[in-house]
Amino acid sequence: MTDILIRNIDDDDLRHIDALAAELGISRSELLRRETKDLARRHALQQVTLDDIRRSVDLAQGVLDEDLMKQAWG
Repeated sequence: MTDILIRNIDDDDLRHIDALAAELGISRSELLRRETKDLARRHALQQVTLDDIRRSVDLAQGVLDEDLMKQAWG
């Protein structure tokens, strides 16, 4: 794993981070590692691909067909 150094963190922000880490019973490093991982995954999930759009189109076929919707929902 790679180490990172973050400069110029606001003292109040760091106190809040440390307090949250203490509340969770983990170190500051562990809290920041978890939050960084979560941030990276959220960003990755926001990437919509052409395949995502194609799947959506396939799933939405018939959604405007009134007869099909009546059959589906009674």
